[in-house]
Amino acid sequence: KDIKTALDALQLSCPPKGSREHFVEQSASALSKLSHYLTDNYKDQNSKNTPPLSIQHQNIQLLLHHATKLIELRTLDSLLRILRDRHIIVATRLRRTRSHWKWRLKLSRGRFGRGFYRLRDVVVAVVPKSIHPHLPDFRERNQREYERSIAAWEREVTWLGKVEKLLLSRPEEMGVG
Repeated sequence: KDIKTALDALQLSCPPKGSREHFVEQSASALSKLSHYLTDNYKDQNSKNTPPLSIQHQNIQLLLHHATKLIELRTLDSLLRILRDRHIIVATRLRRTRSHWKWRLKLSRGRFGRGFYRLRDVVVAVVPKSIHPHLPDFRERNQREYERSIAAWEREVTWLGKVEKLLLSRPEEMGVG
């Protein structure tokens, strides 16, 4: 039963443009069934209460151990790639947000902004203070939102770099060639 589960899991693949999430779900169900092969407890079968295992049975357990490790590595690799893709999407959205607030900031400092603030000053001078205690200052708001978007984008790019570094730093036995 475990051999069939391992063989089925090893035959799973995630083609280009395929769903990594589906691959991870299928691999996770196989991993949950084979998880006892990830620990070294399967080797401790030679206790006083059980007879020693045959060489053939020990070889099958060793193969299942290595197959389970490989399934786990493939699943973790897919999870890292999913995480990277999501960080790319978020970083792209934050870059657009940053560009939007940068545009708004330039607009509020330009000719339109100067005209708006002249009009605002006239309104503040004419209207009693009790009516306009907190007229918004759009320059400050635009500057604050621009700085927030820059900080969020930089943080996201940092996390993206960390995930990329993990993906690129594969163990030697997984290297190509």
